[in-house]
Amino acid sequence: MLLDFHAHYSPDFFRYREHAMDIDDTLRMMDTHAVARAVLSCAGEYAALLHVECNRQIGDAMLRRTNGTW
Repeated sequence: MLLDFHAHYSPDFFRYREHAMDIDDTLRMMDTHAVARAVLSCAGEYAALLHVECNRQIGDAMLRRTNGTW
């Protein structure tokens, strides 16, 4: 089982403003590279504890994936 213990997600951008991220693209990329589990935290200008929308998107994606709807 391949684990990624240092992954980042931002609903607006990551590192470069012209590179937008989509949570479903992030999950597809994990599947493409056979990553079974990841510790995914908010990135960019957002602190994980302060950016509610980013945390909500990560939580929703986790629930979809663990409930088998992904």
